[in-house]
Formats: sequence, C-alpha cells, structure tokens
Amino acid sequence: WGDAATEEHIAILSDLGLLGSRGSIMGWIGVVCLTAMAVAYTAAYVHRFTTRLSSAESSLALCAVAGVAVLISASVLAGLAPDYAPYLVPAAFASMIISSLLSLEMAMAVNLSVAALVGVMLRGDAFAMLAALAAGAAGAYSVPGLRDRASMTRGVGFVGGAVAAVSVCYGLAFGEPQVLSRWYWGFVNGMISTVLTLGSLPFFESIFGVTSPLRLLELSNPGHPLLRRLLLEAPGTYHHSILVGNLAETAAQAVGADALLVRVGALYHDVGKLKRPYFFVENQFAQANPHDKISPALSTLVITSHAKDGVELARQYRLPKSVIDLIQQHHGTGLVSFFYQRAAENDRDQSVDEKDFRYPGPRPQSREAAIVMLADSVEAAVRAQSDASPWQVQSTVKKVVRGKLADGQLDECDLTLKDLYAIENAFLDVLSGVYHERVEYPDLRAVEAGAGADANGSGNANGNSHAKLAAPACEGRGDGEGEATDVRRDSEQAD
Repeated sequence: WGDAATEEHIAILSDLGLLGSRGSIMGWIGVVCLTAMAVAYTAAYVHRFTTRLSSAESSLALCAVAGVAVLISASVLAGLAPDYAPYLVPAAFASMIISSLLSLEMAMAVNLSVAALVGVMLRGDAFAMLAALAAGAAGAYSVPGLRDRASMTRGVGFVGGAVAAVSVCYGLAFGEPQVLSRWYWGFVNGMISTVLTLGSLPFFESIFGVTSPLRLLELSNPGHPLLRRLLLEAPGTYHHSILVGNLAETAAQAVGADALLVRVGALYHDVGKLKRPYFFVENQFAQANPHDKISPALSTLVITSHAKDGVELARQYRLPKSVIDLIQQHHGTGLVSFFYQRAAENDRDQSVDEKDFRYPGPRPQSREAAIVMLADSVEAAVRAQSDASPWQVQSTVKKVVRGKLADGQLDECDLTLKDLYAIENAFLDVLSGVYHERVEYPDLRAVEAGAGADANGSGNANGNSHAKLAAPACEGRGDGEGEATDVRRDSEQAD
C-alpha cells in the first residue's frame, strides 16, 4: 500500500499547500461559501443602489469577470512566487475597470469582496487582504474623470503609494522587517494593474456594451469620419450641433449629469440629416426650399425620419449605444408644429390628425437625453428670432422648456423642476455670450465722402491751386475705400 510518510515528506507537502483544510472537502466548501457571500453582497449592492445604471445584469456580469480575473491572477502568483504574491496581485485592475466603465461607488463595493477573497486565496494572509484593499481603493479613485490615456499613468503612483504605505505600516505594527523592506514592489503592482486596464478596456466596452470616458473623448474629436462628413455635406447642421453641444454640456454640469456623454450626443444628434441635407433650412443657403413643392404630410415624413436615419448611420459607424440612444430620443414624440399648422390651414374642411405630425419617439429616458432635446430646441428657437435682445432670449428659453414639459416630453426622465430651473439659467449663460451686444462701427465710406466734400469746398474757397491738389485725392478714393473696408472687416473679425 506504499511507504509511510516521513517528516521530510510532510514538510514538502506542507510547503506545496497540499495539507490542511485547503486541500480537504471542508476547506473547499468554506472557500465556496465565502465566494458566494461576496457575490451576494455585490449583487445586492448593484440592485439596491445603482438604479441609474442602464442594465444591472450587465453591470454585475462585468464586475464578476473583472473580479474573477484578479482572483485567477492571485492563484497563479501564489503558486509561482508565494513570497511576493501579496505585493503583486493586481487587485486595482478590477476597481479601475469598474470605476472607469460603471461608477466609483460600484468599484469601491466590489473592491471589498475582491480584497477579502484575495486574502482567502493566499491562505488567510491578512497583509495580502489589506494590500489588495488599499490598491483597489487607490485604483478606483485614480480613474474617474479620465480625460486621456496618458493621465491614466497616475494610477501607477496611486496604487504603488497605497501598497507601499500598507507595507510600511504593517511591518512596523507587527514587527515584520521583511514586509517593511519590500515596500517598493507596490509600484510594480501599479504598473501591472495600469497596463492590464489600458489593454482590456476596449474588450470590456464591446462585450458589455458600456462606454468609457476615453471612448467618448475619441468620438468628440472633430476629425472623426462622421463629423467630417457632417461638416462638408451639411455645414449648417454641423455648426448647429456645435452650439447645441455647448448648451447641453453646460446644462449637464449644472444638474450633475454626464456632461461628456451629453456633449458627444449633441455633436451626433442630427447626423441623420446627412441623408437629405437640403431639406433642412440650415443647409439650404439661399437655395429653393424643396418643401414648397411637396405636401405638409410628406415634409413631416422627411423631417421626422432624420432621427431614424441617424440611428442607422450611427450603427454603421459603430457609435456606442449610449450615444445612439441620445440620437433616437432627442425629439421624443414632439410635434412638427410648422407643417401641422400648414396642413390645418390647407385642409380646413377635413380634420388633421396630430399624431401624423409627431416624431416616432421614444421620449427621453435619461437626464442626458432630455438635456440634449432641450438644448436642440432652444438653439433652433433662439436662432429663428429676429430680436436677439436679452429679454427676448430669456423669454424664448422659458417658453421652450415649459412647452416640452407641458407636452409630456420629460415625463419618462428623472429631471426635477429644480433641475429645469438650473438648465434654463445654464442656457442663458451660454446664449448671452453668443448673442451679445456689439459696438456699432461707423460707416467709413460716409466719413471719407464727407471729408472729400469738405476738401473740395475749401479748395474752391481758397483758389484753383487748392482745387488742383484736391483732384488727385478724389481720383484715388477707390483705393482708399478698399483699404478702409479692409480695416473695418479686420476690426469686426477681431471683435
């Protein structure tokens, strides 16, 4: 039946971790139970405190995959380098992924479970659990509001400093100089976690349908192919979208919404107009209006289809779902009032169904979509006003916002009346800078003409010699007027 195990054999088996509760059935039952408790804790947090996430199931799956990746790396490191595993387990990887794609709150909650399970994986090592907890928290705090990939390198300093601080404090508290002397390995952990995060972000985005701030920043680049098309093929719509983006971003900051998502959504909200750009007044540029030759019902069909066309074009260019939702919802079920009124006037003897002149929807489902809708409507309404005085702009903004509220377009988003008041003020702040008063420049041609007349008069009074001197000045007036015009144009451009 085999030889009896000696003390040397038992020592070898113990060093390999093949003895004790970890190798027994009861040990594995304990590990499974602890893991189940961690998963249940995370799931309860997701369903109870993250109602603003678009999909709780997808969020939980993302958290599970990121956490399992950390635990697998902990198991591998425990077998390859058990003495250095507590310093090198990339616990910050999970928290950085979750913080950048979901929220900081989610990352901190998941980090508690991951850190506890890392301690279990390393056979109850208290230092490993504390190091993982500190590294994960530091990583989560290092990535929110990320604006470029280069700035993500600050995660190396955050994570490395956190692990180094735990190493020093733990070594001093429990009298373990070996732990104290290895503090610098925390910065290696920071580099590993940051590299893993940067490399895996695109895969998490595509698999779980979420969008990172880095991806949104890439989409806001004016050199994006779709924005370039919009600039070249529908320039009026492009410049309208730029101003809508400024309005919407300022309003989103005022109410605590996702300002970056709102700005990107505003830039792309009207890309559907690329299919028929000249059917929209901002792109006609003194050309004949094609709506004058078709019925109001057909005009409404063309106008309302730009939302559906925009969704199709956005999917063709692989825009994220969060941006596509804003494109689809930015008109809600609003009424195309101009053509509805025209149809009512043309068919006074017949009833006109209002539903036939409304956008297909859906209504805005989020604060971000509602803000884009309000910014779009406000910009168009203010631009159409012949009077751009401050009080008229203020009246128009209030009328548009209250009209959307009365029409029920804001019923399915969580904007409050207090938010709407803040949004109105944000719009007015931006519009006051766009439609500001300008200094009226004098008519330089009239001034020169008056000066020439005075010169002629004085020449006649003083004699023929002065008249002869005045003649060349009159003959050269054309060149002088050209220079004056150039000066005036330069002054207006500088203003």
